[in-house]
Amino acid sequence: MFESHITVDLYETRFPGKLAGKEVIDPDARRLGIVKCLRIRMSPSPLRLFLVVRNKDIDIEVPFEYVEKIGKNIIKLRRKVDVEEVSVDEALKIIEDIKSEILMEFQILMESENKENVSTINV
Repeated sequence: MFESHITVDLYETRFPGKLAGKEVIDPDARRLGIVKCLRIRMSPSPLRLFLVVRNKDIDIEVPFEYVEKIGKNIIKLRRKVDVEEVSVDEALKIIEDIKSEILMEFQILMESENKENVSTINV
């Protein structure tokens, strides 16, 4: 039997935001990356929450239950995640990359809405 997966990525309207744009560190204070968004996986059950963390060239899912503390600029995890540490310079580049991606996705969404409005008017 085929099991479908329902996954939703939630982006904040501000960057940095309450979660997005914050550095993620493990219990050993290793910088793992920058939060891109919050991911909700609704199926298969049970519902699960993840931080989507950009680490160099990949996005990793960090289960929300790994979060120990959310600070002003940093999210500290209670468990280790097996990824390479990110340098300060890499973290700054990741922040700029995420900003660009979110802006591009927003522009595509706005263009798509404008096309739908135009086609509705022309009908």
